[in-house]
Amino acid sequence: MNLVEPQILQSIVNASGEYIILLDAEGYIQVSNIQRSLVFHTDSSTKGMHIDQFRQSFQEQMKNPIQIEALFEKYATMKERYSEVLETVNGDGFFMVKINPIWSQDSGDRIGTLVVVSDVTEMKKLEIELHSYAENLEGMIEERTKEIRKKDAVLAQSGKMATLGEMATGIAHEINQPLYSISLIVQGLKKAQDKGKLTDGLLMPKLEDVESQIQRISKIILHLKNFSRSSTGVLEKVCMNASIRDIFKMMKEHLQLKNISVVFHLDEALPLVMAEYVPLEQVFINLTTNARDAMEDYESKHPDICRQKQIGYHTYKEGEYVIAEVEDTGGGVPEEIQDKLFEPFFTTKEVGKGTGIGLAISYGIIKSFQGDIDFKTILGEGTLFRIRIPIAGQDKEHSS
Repeated sequence: MNLVEPQILQSIVNASGEYIILLDAEGYIQVSNIQRSLVFHTDSSTKGMHIDQFRQSFQEQMKNPIQIEALFEKYATMKERYSEVLETVNGDGFFMVKINPIWSQDSGDRIGTLVVVSDVTEMKKLEIELHSYAENLEGMIEERTKEIRKKDAVLAQSGKMATLGEMATGIAHEINQPLYSISLIVQGLKKAQDKGKLTDGLLMPKLEDVESQIQRISKIILHLKNFSRSSTGVLEKVCMNASIRDIFKMMKEHLQLKNISVVFHLDEALPLVMAEYVPLEQVFINLTTNARDAMEDYESKHPDICRQKQIGYHTYKEGEYVIAEVEDTGGGVPEEIQDKLFEPFFTTKEVGKGTGIGLAISYGIIKSFQGDIDFKTILGEGTLFRIRIPIAGQDKEHSS
């Protein structure tokens, strides 16, 4: 049974840029612009052929015969539109086959099928090229990311060494104090021995004092050794209060030499955070040295203003985060440079007095802990840096 006048449809189909086959209910071709030469290597028309005659030839010419077999089985029973991409056996061509069942509006019976075959070779090859490029790009990005991380690690390590260099005088003073105490004890013991008054009752307490001072030196050296090590990247439960107290032990003498006082307001019930201890220390050292420099700069520019140089450390819990604040009494940050403050190598210091990597490194470290760092500043009054890190065990995505 013919669906429509073949002569009318043939003219329309011939004008199409796609391969089109119109089949009747029994699967015989009524109209088509596909010549047998495309499938059967003969110049005769495909009109009147049954769809099953295409099956074997399609299977021979396409890469996946099982795919063709499944497609013909779907053709016989399908009730909705279906499409599938077929690849030629030699891999140089791709065709999109779209099968559209035609249903009678009166009886609801299937009265025919419209098959549209589109040559999608160029599009498919482009898709393959894009996929290959995406894979290569992903590899390039991964490699570049590794390089950036290595450079960041080198910068962070350089920043730590620069900080230790700046604190060298204070650290030396911190070590000299117990050494001086040991020296006094030894001198006292020698005098007692010369006078014949060295007894066990005098010797043992003095030796305990010497041991205590040696342990103090050992702790300082161990802390410096740990601080100078490269980051491992392994996060653990950390107390921010302990980190602040430890960096103060290293910097106390240095700050005192600069006539800088320190105020602590630390929440003793502070929850732990997931972080890396030494890099977290580096952040607090960077913020502390930044505060020191800001106050010294303000003092040098305003010698007629009498203001106490003071650094404040404040910790507390806020929702699912632990907050740490480092505040100074410097001159504040001018509005025109506030957006650049965390940029690598940006510095307002004189050449030779600053690398410009301290705040950038601190920003990267806090971000690696899934945290945030920002600041508030008032010109002529000072700056407050605020660190926010999720409490250990909290998922940042569900934090308020």
